[in-house]
Amino acid sequence: MSRAAWPALLAGAVLLSGCASSVGGLPVQWRADGPPVVTAPPGDCPTLDGAYDSTGQAQGDETKAATLQAVLGRELGLTRLLAVNAEPAATVTIARAATGNAWLLSDAHGEVRLAADGAPAPLDPDWSAHGSRVAGCANGRLWIGLSTVRTQYETMTETRALGVLSVGPNGGLIIQTRTERRHHAFLPRPSVQRSAIRYDFPAITAPASPAAGRP
Repeated sequence: MSRAAWPALLAGAVLLSGCASSVGGLPVQWRADGPPVVTAPPGDCPTLDGAYDSTGQAQGDETKAATLQAVLGRELGLTRLLAVNAEPAATVTIARAATGNAWLLSDAHGEVRLAADGAPAPLDPDWSAHGSRVAGCANGRLWIGLSTVRTQYETMTETRALGVLSVGPNGGLIIQTRTERRHHAFLPRPSVQRSAIRYDFPAITAPASPAAGRP
């Protein structure tokens, strides 16, 4: 398949684009030309400030172990939390930034500042995919929308994902995601993978992170 054909494939792809759905109790609009977004009016953010165990549980078609950095980094585009040549840190800290409508997410290997102002933001330039993400708050939840395109040789993978972060009854972190991936290779039509997964990560009782209150 020629790379020159990719723009036409993207333009003609029938994604979840234009469809309305819900993720984590929030209404979502899926778009062909950018990340999915929550259509509920902007509102209060959740009280996420704290430390969380990086090892949790994923519940989808099956129940299995999950790593918080992998969910935030690979599934939602916060790639600075992905350790390079090292095991994931045991704890992830989340804190509101002292200035701006933003969050700081960090572990022993890295930190990312996530603007929650509803404006598109570029992905880490060191990541192998290109695209954008957008985030905001609504109904006491933090949401993150992601749109990426990854190319390798004569193949292309297009991803749309939306994750909703909230606090569970026991103080743990809940992340609910919906993802669609379209893989274009040598077949006339792309293969499509869709998933809806809930992740649970326990809270860790610990002093406030040094990152809290930083701009």
